[in-house]
Order: sequence, then C-alpha cells, then structure tokens
Amino acid sequence: MRFAEQNNIYGILQCHGRLNEVAKLVSSAMSLAESEIHIKTSGFDGAQKLFIRTFNAEFEAYFTNVDGELFFNGAVAGPLEEVMRLVQRLHGVFNAAGFVPMFEIYDDSRNCVAQFSA
Repeated sequence: MRFAEQNNIYGILQCHGRLNEVAKLVSSAMSLAESEIHIKTSGFDGAQKLFIRTFNAEFEAYFTNVDGELFFNGAVAGPLEEVMRLVQRLHGVFNAAGFVPMFEIYDDSRNCVAQFSA
C-alpha cells in the first residue's frame, strides 16, 4: 500500500478540551491497538497532542489558540475511496458525540477532492 508523502487530510474539531474523549472515539472508529494511539503532554507548558500511527495512517491532533478547537491533520494510505470512507466514519463518530467536525481531503496534486462539514 502506497503511503501518502504529505498530509492528505486536514480537519478542525470543536471539542472543548475533551482530548481523552476524542482519543477514545478515534480508537473505536479505527479499531486501534493501544500502541497505535497516545496522548503526549508537554513538560514545558502542559500542552497536549494526540498521536495516531498505524500501518496505513498517521495523524496528529493539537489545540489551536481558539478555545476548544483541535487541529486534526494527517495522512492515510490507499485509494481515495478508502480515505474517504475513513474520514466519513470519523466525521460521523464526532458528530454523534456532539462535536463539530470539519474535514478536507486532498489528492497528490494538492487539490481538495472532498469536504465534510458540520
């Protein structure tokens, strides 16, 4: 499976600081092993980041300067249809949990090929 050489998914999630809940939702939606997802807390300023690393996906999620807003960006390998199915699944899980998700998917030429908004 060819892995994306650059991020092909960009997202913003209004989650109001509920990073642990985001991690649980993603873990369930993507059927992740415990070793594939973790939250790191900075020893410098206490900022938290969510890291997801699997055989076909890599994501990082971190809070912006806007209260409650989480950047959720990454790369997913595989054909566009598979990438879209994963993003649709994540979008649906976040919506069902009461978050406000927005995602964009880009192709290798950096063209936006799909958008999922609240």
